[in-house]
Amino acid sequence: MKYWIKGRKGLSERKILDTFSVLGYDVSMHDYLWSDANDSSEFTIYYTWDGDNTVHKVFKGLSDERLNTEYKMVERLIELDKEFIELKPDEIVTDPKFKNEDVIYLINKTYRRAIVTSVNRREQQYTVKDINNMEYSIKFAEQEEWDFVRRPVFDEETMITDGANRIYIIDIEFQWQRYKVCIDGDDDTFYIDFKEQDNFRSVGFNEPL
Repeated sequence: MKYWIKGRKGLSERKILDTFSVLGYDVSMHDYLWSDANDSSEFTIYYTWDGDNTVHKVFKGLSDERLNTEYKMVERLIELDKEFIELKPDEIVTDPKFKNEDVIYLINKTYRRAIVTSVNRREQQYTVKDINNMEYSIKFAEQEEWDFVRRPVFDEETMITDGANRIYIIDIEFQWQRYKVCIDGDDDTFYIDFKEQDNFRSVGFNEPL
């Protein structure tokens, strides 16, 4: 992967290097330059190469023709090589939601499920396989559209409580990740999502709340 970013006002060098570090690049050679307070110079480009784990940095040589030539060369290369990706620190996900072997589903299409087979911080994406063993990628930026497939902790035809009501589990709807329930003595039914089940506990039919 080849990334590049130009310094600018409002963006510190520490933020830039922290982002490269999250992606797995070695920024140790720049440690002594890190600063939270100072803006990064608009005359500086940070970039990486394929197969090279180091973050490189080039200055525009305002009074040094050698530096100026090197800067222009990198600037032109980035312009011509479409494989260079502009690094956008505010869009980098530093904490992936899922880990390897998690089973996940698309929230607005609960039937669409997949297992995570790899988590790639550098490319900011998961590789997953669906139930047909088809492999595809999910960008970290899209991870909030997905959630964990959860297992029910309560059985069908049991009583649970939230501390205020006795709630009877009529059915377990695995596809929709929810319980179909009713309040004890009431014919009206409603649903409790599996992700809310930690707010409930099982209770005997005659046990006081």
